[in-house]
Amino acid sequence: MRVMLWGLMLGISMLSCRQGVQGDVFRVAVAANARYAVSELAEVFEQTSGVAVEVVVSSSGKLTAQIEQGAPYHLFFSADMKYPAYLQERGLTAGPVIPYAGGQIVWWTLKDTLECTEGEGRVPVGSGKIAIAHPELAPYGAAAQSYLESIGVWEKLLPRLVYGESISQVSQYILAGAASVGLTARSVVLAPELKGRGFWMEIPATNYPPIQQGVVMTVAGEEKWSRECRAFLDLLHSARGQGILESYGYLIPAERD
Repeated sequence: MRVMLWGLMLGISMLSCRQGVQGDVFRVAVAANARYAVSELAEVFEQTSGVAVEVVVSSSGKLTAQIEQGAPYHLFFSADMKYPAYLQERGLTAGPVIPYAGGQIVWWTLKDTLECTEGEGRVPVGSGKIAIAHPELAPYGAAAQSYLESIGVWEKLLPRLVYGESISQVSQYILAGAASVGLTARSVVLAPELKGRGFWMEIPATNYPPIQQGVVMTVAGEEKWSRECRAFLDLLHSARGQGILESYGYLIPAERD
């Protein structure tokens, strides 16, 4: 099962791998929750600019470590503001960390419905495994833990939890049957590949800290692809870009505030 899951992860980690200009590649590193939205943005960018984009997907924590170790990523879309700020403090970014979206977590299962406990803090009943992203690597995992702690069931559910490196791996656990339900991003269940599969239930945003997601240009981006980085960010903040984000269930920063 582990080999199969890692194979699936490798299959989604590189969404585009085409040669860019000047023998280099314009690379955008993306936290797993935003891979669908940013991939759609990348398609629009390629069509309008003629520049190919390689989208690299992983957890925010792992991407941060890779950038710190010299990975040639030019834009970094994190699932929070903390990781880009960490890179900024170490002189690895160019320009400010820009909030671009507010994320939301949901319960998701492949079943037709979800039997839950009563009350505001509804959790799935039964003994099946519950998948969440690892709280130390993925901001959505930290939000999931905060939610479960806020309703007083974290310790009780610990024996049922299985941890994915990222939201993408949480999805693979559910799709492969390694978990019967999971806490994932709303953007995932609204993605074209997964929309309409199973059943998902929104969690009140008051039950966990706001998930404010940030994007930043890296030093490598400034040195080699500054024009493309700025053009991609312009697309992100355009009406078309904002519409793409909203179609995946994201809250734009003004709404989150």
